[in-house]
Amino acid sequence: MTFDMDLYMYMSWQDTRMQHNGSDYVLINDKSILEKIWLPDLYFANARTAYFHEVTVHNFNMFVSPEGVIAYGTRVTLNLGKSNFN
Repeated sequence: MTFDMDLYMYMSWQDTRMQHNGSDYVLINDKSILEKIWLPDLYFANARTAYFHEVTVHNFNMFVSPEGVIAYGTRVTLNLGKSNFN
């Protein structure tokens, strides 16, 4: 038995290499820049398939705080296998 899940996933972490002298968050919405930034490895233990959405553009947003805290959100569709929810 499987089921599909469509979700908008948010993650945040701190990367001191991304600290900057600005007074506000920096918005990153260019895929070529996103590809150069380290992202945590995310693993869905019971996923049979998973993909990130790219309809007309890559579906994500990323903000970087002056302290180097990164907030990242993206849309993901998963096909999940059976799990024990006991």
